[in-house]
Amino acid sequence: MSFRRELYAPRGGPNGGDGGDGGSVYVDAVAGLNTLADYRYTRKFDAERGENAWVPNAPAKSGADLHIRVPVGTMIYRCRLPRNCSAIW
Repeated sequence: MSFRRELYAPRGGPNGGDGGDGGSVYVDAVAGLNTLADYRYTRKFDAERGENAWVPNAPAKSGADLHIRVPVGTMIYRCRLPRNCSAIW
């Protein structure tokens, strides 16, 4: 969200500018792969952030999506705390 700036409106208000949406993370199962060695040292996957709103009354650019290629049959877990994991796929 961006805010308008005017001489006689010190606190202004929102002018309608909207920040861009962040990108999504997709997991693609690929039949030709047989190892996860490419991701051995990567612990966290983040898609690109959307841009901040800076032009009045105009939306900002959205972030790019992230596609992670894994072998077919890969189990995906979400761990919020250590030893508190649940399979999500």
